[in-house]
Amino acid sequence: MVDFLAKTKAVLFDFDGVIAKSHSAHLKAWKISYQEMTGTNISLQELNKFEGLSIKSIRKHLAQLNLSKNLIDEITLKKEKILLENTQEIEPYPSIVILCNELNNANIPWGIVSNSSCKFIEAWLVNQWLEPGCIIGLECYKEPKPSPEPWLKGAKMLNIRLSHHRDILGIEDSIRGIRSLKKAGMRACGFTSSNSKNDLISAGADICIDNFDQLTQG
Repeated sequence: MVDFLAKTKAVLFDFDGVIAKSHSAHLKAWKISYQEMTGTNISLQELNKFEGLSIKSIRKHLAQLNLSKNLIDEITLKKEKILLENTQEIEPYPSIVILCNELNNANIPWGIVSNSSCKFIEAWLVNQWLEPGCIIGLECYKEPKPSPEPWLKGAKMLNIRLSHHRDILGIEDSIRGIRSLKKAGMRACGFTSSNSKNDLISAGADICIDNFDQLTQG
């Protein structure tokens, strides 16, 4: 295990775009739900704005399309149902299971901090035989990323004191996620599945990786 990870007291992972290749599944579910609930198609340009956003932010986008709150509620519930029905189609990123097992073997606690629902994350994890020390989903906090609140709740669930937050490694693929990690006082590792290394470093990432082998080799 590389030195950077060996000095870590805990690891917190984002979920979509870090552990699971799920961004496209989310967008597909939103597209189908929108079409079924409104009878019209959502434009690709509008749909692409949803990638990586919290439900709260996506609902704001839908409101700007002059949809009623009740209709937005129906679209959101339908989207989650579609997503849950298709968890087995979503693949993990290569070597993520190996990394999580190495963390377990090294007695380094790890957890998931995500804008997705706990129900979706838990349903997906069942197929992967992974058991994180905590799952912080959209039901667990008031303010989503880029607020530091989700990460702070994750640290609390893993029993990491505030004075040791600098010893937590957070792994994120989004600019918002990197910024929220830095606000939480944690070390940020950018994962280049969605953004370039330069963009993640500019957002505040301490290191960047293209694959998880870079954290398990050494």
